[in-house]
Amino acid sequence: MSGSLFNATILDTLQATGNLGGVLVLEDSDTPKSNEEGACFSHDVNAPRGDGTPSSELSLNGFYSWNPRGNGLMQDDMTIPVSLVSLTDSVSVRYRASRNRDHGVDSRPTFFANMLYYFGGSGVDSSSCLLWTDRDGSKAPKCLPLGGQSVWGTLGARDPSKPIVMAAVGMDAANLFQDASHGANEAAGSIIALLAAADALSRVHSALESAPKQIAFAFFQAENYGYIGSRRFVADLNEFTCANLVLAEKNGGTPLCLDPLRPSMAFTDLSIDSVDALITVDQVALDPSAPLVVHSAGDASAIVSEAVLASSDASTGEVG
Repeated sequence: MSGSLFNATILDTLQATGNLGGVLVLEDSDTPKSNEEGACFSHDVNAPRGDGTPSSELSLNGFYSWNPRGNGLMQDDMTIPVSLVSLTDSVSVRYRASRNRDHGVDSRPTFFANMLYYFGGSGVDSSSCLLWTDRDGSKAPKCLPLGGQSVWGTLGARDPSKPIVMAAVGMDAANLFQDASHGANEAAGSIIALLAAADALSRVHSALESAPKQIAFAFFQAENYGYIGSRRFVADLNEFTCANLVLAEKNGGTPLCLDPLRPSMAFTDLSIDSVDALITVDQVALDPSAPLVVHSAGDASAIVSEAVLASSDASTGEVG
């Protein structure tokens, strides 16, 4: 089926026939414009950091519509194999499907799709999936770990005497098909916005040296899966033990840890108490006429609100 038809309603209808063995989702050649009603959708839930997610207890509001075009398909229990067919391969798949249709629905199909997927029984969880072993005892994981490539840095060399104001974004987007998670609004736009801010501030770095606080930037992975990147960062700041430390003089002047792997130990110069305020940027690649909403809490509320309202003449700001 076409990607635009891949939703829970149609899947339920097909499964009710008792004849559905799997689904091939075809990439569409004509990508609809994002402002066309019903044209664009997300497989994530309507409130991806709220109701029905691992982060429900961490969310500001469990029912806030962060993702208004989400259809929630990612939260469904898929009892059949589902695969995404690339745009190139979709052409040949459509042709073969038409050949089958020409032979009639009651005849034996000329072409078949053999979908060989197995992730174990109902009791398989993430840990057992990562530690999967074949019959001969060799390790052969059936899934990949999330995260591992989060990065952070300060504007200028770290000054331990100054508290940190950190601006952060998530680096990934959520989708039922991870190789098709373009995330132009959710991830890419936010990353570009933060990089632009870092570039602009770097040009006035000398003027900021006398500021009472230091600016830091962070790019976290797997934020859509329970804030894995940022929670790992906070855990490392709170308590980190290196079982295999490589001293600075043996690594070109920069110490690193081999177990667990940390290419740099610079985070040990930080602490949770040194982070005075945190600003997260998300879903900013919207239509210029759309409102920019700020959710703020704590002492930084007024400062952040004023900064956002004054940042653009093209957008209006809503503070929540």
